Amino acid sequence: MRKDGVNTMFTGITERVEELIEKDKMHRKDTERESLFFLIAGNDELWKLQDRIYDFEDHSIKPEVLESGICTSSKTLIRVGFNLYNSYPTESILDCFYALDDDNFELVIQAIRIRLNKVKE
Repeated sequence: MRKDGVNTMFTGITERVEELIEKDKMHRKDTERESLFFLIAGNDELWKLQDRIYDFEDHSIKPEVLESGICTSSKTLIRVGFNLYNSYPTESILDCFYALDDDNFELVIQAIRIRLNKVKE
């Protein structure tokens, strides 16, 4: 993850994101994947499900994870991550944010900043 301007609130997530980047052999300027990886790294349930969410060999998302028995908030984070990655269809932005607690709300805001290359210092 870029070291420039990473919000201190998310500093603990950086190591996990780096682990995912290395596992995927991702290009360092791939903000699409980095935003998805940030969401996976920032949520403990998604972290445990990372191999069900993303195929690190094919470098692709696994939409079938959305059909499994994970909680609504985690599904919302996955949908948002998929949308940031490749415009995967999701609910309206209002519906997405409405389903999130404060921590996951901030996680999504930061993932959007990463995707748009607008990380604040």
